[in-house]
Amino acid sequence: MADLTYEADTPEPQPNRQVIIPLSSDSAFHHLSGAIHSLSSLQQTTRAEFETSIRVLSTPISAAARPPSHGKFDLYVWCEIF
Repeated sequence: MADLTYEADTPEPQPNRQVIIPLSSDSAFHHLSGAIHSLSSLQQTTRAEFETSIRVLSTPISAAARPPSHGKFDLYVWCEIF
């Protein structure tokens, strides 16, 4: 049986770039900083939920990919998944 693992800790490399946003005051900077922090937190939460969903789905998908047993057809198992 093949070992199917999900490598979630290896993000794709992204090119470095610099974005300059002129701000009219310090309060605008702090507001923008807070918004960026909130987006970062949302991204981390969404990624964790996505990884959990993938792990949960991996069991029934692996079972459906095996040869049929107990008289069940593959189509029946796939219908249960989706």
